[in-house]
Amino acid sequence: MALGATIYSFTIQLSDMDRGVYETLDLRVAQHPSEAAEYMLTRVMAYCLEYQEGITFSKGLADADQPAVWVHDPTGRLTVWIEVGTPTAERLHRASKLAGAWSFTPTRISAFSSTTSAARQSTRLPSSRCIP
Repeated sequence: MALGATIYSFTIQLSDMDRGVYETLDLRVAQHPSEAAEYMLTRVMAYCLEYQEGITFSKGLADADQPAVWVHDPTGRLTVWIEVGTPTAERLHRASKLAGAWSFTPTRISAFSSTTSAARQSTRLPSSRCIP
């Protein structure tokens, strides 16, 4: 018998003064049996860092063609593709073709530092964003 997903509940008080976002989030997050706790928590962190209208968790590990988190506008068009981990160039290319913007949040700060030299000088939470 296959293992089922583990469901975690989070209550998060989100206060982002830079963007004027003040929300209380009640999230129910499914952790796939093969998903590390670090990855699942990073998905939650990426959700909070990128929080906006239309943001949702995707099927994640259950569907390799989807990002960890994404944002759709009210018409259903994909507007932001949010990756967790260090995506390949091919995935970033796919994200740039399908969405108006993309973002990635590394699961380890060391991975982010080796990916971009700007991170070595940054003291903020690691998140990179490209809006063409």
